[in-house]
Amino acid sequence: MKFLFDLFPVLLFFAVYKIAGIYPEESHAFIQQYVSAFVSGGEIPVDLGPIMVATLVAMVGSVIQVSYVKARGRKIDVMLWLSVIVIVVFGGATVYLHDDSFIKWKPTILHWIYAAVLLGGQLFFRKNLVREVMGAAVELPDQVWNRLNMAWIVYFFIVGLVNLLVAFVIYKGDTDAWVNFKTFGMIGMTFAFLIGQSFYLSSTSRRKAHEPARPHAHPAGGARALRARTERRLASACGPCRRGLRRRPLQPQDRLPALRGAETRHAPSAGV
Repeated sequence: MKFLFDLFPVLLFFAVYKIAGIYPEESHAFIQQYVSAFVSGGEIPVDLGPIMVATLVAMVGSVIQVSYVKARGRKIDVMLWLSVIVIVVFGGATVYLHDDSFIKWKPTILHWIYAAVLLGGQLFFRKNLVREVMGAAVELPDQVWNRLNMAWIVYFFIVGLVNLLVAFVIYKGDTDAWVNFKTFGMIGMTFAFLIGQSFYLSSTSRRKAHEPARPHAHPAGGARALRARTERRLASACGPCRRGLRRRPLQPQDRLPALRGAETRHAPSAGV
């Protein structure tokens, strides 16, 4: 459910863009009438109408999303704050400069910020943020947590890089194709990564379950150590006590109390 909630601005952006694309002239007229006073130059190209409407709606939707979480009295996590800040900054630049390059850069910047936060937490603060998020649900060795943290860092970097390739190289100038990739391609990459992570965690759990248990110390070893300590105490006891103790061989468990009593009786006084 939280995953769908986090995807709300993305799905809203996609839906509004597709609807506005069906009515490009109406979208341009709306932007020209209500937004042109707040943009650089005032005049907005007709083909930018759908992307600008979708960007405005996504910005408003992100603010509503944060406001909803706040109104419910819940803590707003860092990732959500970063998402709202980035979409407001780059979406605002898209609208003000009527240039869709900024909104196309937004996913890359956001994912690279995520990667930088995870890497910075690990290097400078010795905190595994993936463990902070998932630690309450699963218990893993430190080595596995470090691998997961690095895997998320690499994943975020790759997603940001692929977005740039799609937006400015593979489908350069084709905003429709980029919007489709942003919605379905990135979601698909996220699902593929989560499935791979699940398989990795499952294999790690199986290996741990099949590892042989560490052998416990044999009771005989403890008895031998106790007998050795008893013999040392016998050697340090006085002659009469040693002879008395040896008349009846003591068991390992009751030798030490007898020896402690013998040492107490024959201990030198503090004044000697």
